[in-house]
Amino acid sequence: MDLALHALRQMEGVTRREIDSFRRTAGGWFEGRLMGLELVVLEWQQLAKLPLDGAIAVDIDADYFVKVPHDRIWARPRVIVTALKEVLGESCDLTIARSVGTGFLALRHRFLADQLAALWEGRDEDARHWQRLLELEADPLPEDARIARLSALLGDRPGCAATCHTLALATPDAEERSLLLARAATLDPHYAGDVLRHLGALRVRERELDLATVVRLHRQLAAWDAAPDRVATAWVALGLLYAAARPHRRGDGVRHAVAPARRRPSRSGAADRPAGMAAGRADAAVPWLERAAMDDETRAAAWLHLSVCASRRGALEEAWNWARAATEAAPAWPEPAQWLGSLSAPPGYDWASSARSSVG
Repeated sequence: MDLALHALRQMEGVTRREIDSFRRTAGGWFEGRLMGLELVVLEWQQLAKLPLDGAIAVDIDADYFVKVPHDRIWARPRVIVTALKEVLGESCDLTIARSVGTGFLALRHRFLADQLAALWEGRDEDARHWQRLLELEADPLPEDARIARLSALLGDRPGCAATCHTLALATPDAEERSLLLARAATLDPHYAGDVLRHLGALRVRERELDLATVVRLHRQLAAWDAAPDRVATAWVALGLLYAAARPHRRGDGVRHAVAPARRRPSRSGAADRPAGMAAGRADAAVPWLERAAMDDETRAAAWLHLSVCASRRGALEEAWNWARAATEAAPAWPEPAQWLGSLSAPPGYDWASSARSSVG
């Protein structure tokens, strides 16, 4: 819960009072108020003890079942769906978010959403197929045995893109793997190559990249034919990966000041690793941060780091304005206020006169 509250502090519009409103109840779960809504945070095992009334809608993010960065499935869809049905009945509306396009859920785990839907809707044959695929994920089989089992599973359902994709990942032969990947993409376009998804996956898993890899990704993105909004977002993600690949200056005071903002990644990815930019060339960072400032999910963090960049190039009044905007947007997040305090003077202050005085 502490990690969740730490992340919530960076959200725009969240106040300290709202963060402080969360308390552990006698039942063991947490209750509080956030953005005008009463919220309950609990483990699924506590659902049966929670008093519920009124209409209920259920929304499940499939990435809940997988821990990153190691992509390990830690919870079973069958267990969760059974628990939900026991408490809520079977008449609730269910929506499922795959979270694959953002990179939070690996493409090979996309089928988890299909399994959830099959279990909820009582499609037993489909649910059994997905369960077999899930069991193969965890079974430490020898390579030959795994390929044989997956091939048999694909033979039972030759039109299943997820099974075809999983078989491709298990196949050591590069040519055969390429054919299987192409077949999976033909069966379901969601299994085709997606540069934005790939960049998001690298970011979420905080993979260390060398500059040569970033240049290769640049070439792939330059040739990517996709919707303009997705291409634009991908360029931002690539810029952030480029910034992360640049050497950081050890002991840099500015880097130290903004380091806490890097502990948890933003979901959109538009303002991750800005300290790496601030430790390099501020002018190179600004275009990426300006793009991040257009996204309401990341603009508070972007404003903070635009302030850092402005201060590095000596534009102190601009730095103060950006820091003030970040502080007002995310009042529960302490870093912008701390950074604003370090700048120490409001707009209108005679910076030039102060500079002359400081050198005598």
